[in-house]
Amino acid sequence: MEITPGVHRIGPLRRGWKLGGYAQCYLIDDGSGELVLVDTGYEHDAHRIVEYLWSIGRTPADIRHIALTHAHRSHLGGVAALKHLNPDLTIHIHQWEADICGGHRMPQPMPFRPLRPLTIYPMRIGSWINYDAHVGCDPDALLADVEGQRIGPLEVVLTQGHTPGSVSFYWRERGVIAVGDAVATWPKLDAGWPGFNLDEPRYRRSLRKLAELQPQVILTGHGPPVTQDAARKLAALV
Repeated sequence: MEITPGVHRIGPLRRGWKLGGYAQCYLIDDGSGELVLVDTGYEHDAHRIVEYLWSIGRTPADIRHIALTHAHRSHLGGVAALKHLNPDLTIHIHQWEADICGGHRMPQPMPFRPLRPLTIYPMRIGSWINYDAHVGCDPDALLADVEGQRIGPLEVVLTQGHTPGSVSFYWRERGVIAVGDAVATWPKLDAGWPGFNLDEPRYRRSLRKLAELQPQVILTGHGPPVTQDAARKLAALV
């Protein structure tokens, strides 16, 4: 559904636990005719993305860029299928996580503590047994540790901490920012998922950076996006 002009949410809002904790993708349409897709969900979500494109009169051939916030399966699982459907699209990911996207290395496993919330504990176990393995697809363009990079209308904001290559994508003109797992709304609004940040001090600096932008809409990686009082809620998390 279109949640704000030019921004479409693709992902489950009901019975989404088995689908990677209500993992979300976002289609960005700035009117240029070329679409940007932020994250791709799990492998089966590629089918969901294609169905949504058809529903709005578009096809995978209209996707010019796939912008990945980080290299966890619930965000890049559908990349290989979409690249197969449209070999001309460009896949962007931070250079640190390019080999994970390509299937050449597994993501770093998440720590077991803190214990709560127990709801997402199976995902921690999965990270240790490589349950997060996905169909690899080598990226086409690598993001570096340089501010001001752009993908279509989106400005790349370096927000490492959840993973070493985590980034956010800011549509400054619309006040919309896609933050990956820097903010979660499932199972509740929180500063990501407790215990899922590999570098907690760096993550906290990234969260403060996001709050300073005072976005109007926050596109979260898990759970529904934040469309009301986004800047205030983000400041409260900080």
